[in-house]
Parts: sequence; C-alpha cells; structure tokens
Amino acid sequence: MRGIVGVLVVAGVAVAAFALRSESRPAPPPSGQATGPGFAVVELFTSEGCSSCPPADANLARLLKAAGDAPVLGLSWHVDYWDRLGWKDPFSSEAATARQNAYAAAWETRRLYTPQMVVNGRDAFVGSSEAQADAAVAAALKRPATVALTARATAEGEGAWRITWSVEGAPPGCVVGVALTVGGRSVAVPRGENAGRTLRHEGVVRAYAQAPVGKGAGEIRLDAPADARGPEVALVALVQHDATRAILAAARVAR
Repeated sequence: MRGIVGVLVVAGVAVAAFALRSESRPAPPPSGQATGPGFAVVELFTSEGCSSCPPADANLARLLKAAGDAPVLGLSWHVDYWDRLGWKDPFSSEAATARQNAYAAAWETRRLYTPQMVVNGRDAFVGSSEAQADAAVAAALKRPATVALTARATAEGEGAWRITWSVEGAPPGCVVGVALTVGGRSVAVPRGENAGRTLRHEGVVRAYAQAPVGKGAGEIRLDAPADARGPEVALVALVQHDATRAILAAARVAR
C-alpha cells in the first residue's frame, strides 16, 4: 500500500490490535504567548472501504451535532490506502494519507489504522469510541488556547476562496492551515467491505493548504472541487506546531 509502513487494515478488524485505549505522545506540545478560549479540532482518518469505519463516521457526526455553537471543528480525512481493496472512496486522497503519516512520524510510531480519531493533534484513539471522543473533546474545550488566530474568507469565482489570516503568540515552527469541508454527503457503496450500504459523512475535507506563520499574517488560496460548492461548505483555520503536530489554535473562518 503506497506510502504506508506497518498499516493495520485487516478486513473487518482494522483496529483490533489497538483495543480502545489512547496512545501516548513522545513530546509535550509547546505553549504560545497568547490566551484564548478552548477549542477541539476532531480529525477522523476513515475510508468507505473499511467496514470498521461507519461507526466512527457516525461518532464524528454525533460530536458535531451535540456541540451546537461550541468550537468543535470536524475534519474527516478519507485516506487512499483502502482504495485497492474493492472500492475506491470518492473522497479519498493522497493528502489525507500523508497527513496521517505526518502524525505517525511525529509520534514516532509505525502504526497507522482506520478509523483513527485525533483531537487537537494530541490525543489519538479508535474513532468509534464514543467515551474516548467525549472525554478528549471535553478536555480540549477546557484547555485555554495559547495562540490567537483570526481568519476571514472571500469568494473569488466559482469554487475559489482567498483566506486572510493573522496569528499572535505562536511559538517558532508553526504553520497556519485552512481546510475546506463539506457535510451531509451520502454515498451508496456497491463493492468492498461496505457493499450494499449507504454511508453518510460530515466534515469531509475536500481542499487543504497551509503556510508558515512567519511574521504573523498572510493569505491562503483554496480551489474547491466541483462537488464541494454550495451552502454546506465550511472553512476551518488552525495553527499547528509542525514538529509535535499539536494544534494550538483553531476557528471557523468568517465569510
């Protein structure tokens, strides 16, 4: 499977070797010099080709619905290493797999699996575990942000966005990332482990770009694919420490 080392994606038992426990992190995240309210970026690494993933997709949808106006931001990354096993996920991308690989490298592990849920780049666990998801999100919301982030988006033609951002208090080695997501997507899967099922997804990442924090302000441009336009599009900005992968600030992008 391209670009993957030690992937555990055994059909039907993709997460069995990990049980339901959180994984330790080798290094503590840095702190910034600003203060702000807590937030929770919930990333889910998933695939329509994985029979263990639909409960995790439902778990992410549950978290987002329960959050209401709270800053719980969902990013559903559809990896591509399941695509050769009977069904090519229409939302899968090499970028999603690369992001999961980046977490594995930062955490000094060779283990990748689906479904994997990551909260604020710090806590990782089996994505279908409601108890662990609830605990991780609650803890993240109580933890004040140490970096200040503001971002605003301007539409520039069909599917094109310009996001202006500013950051205060970020430690060295951080990047600003912006993800374009869509929700309410349903797919009838004809083949693979989920053959015959209709799967529903929220927070599906359809475009992502990032830039170094640098002097603390800048622009990021995104071009959305044809299936990622309309009222269900959302934009999420985040500040991430590149070495540890800890997310130090995040916000919905105003537009």
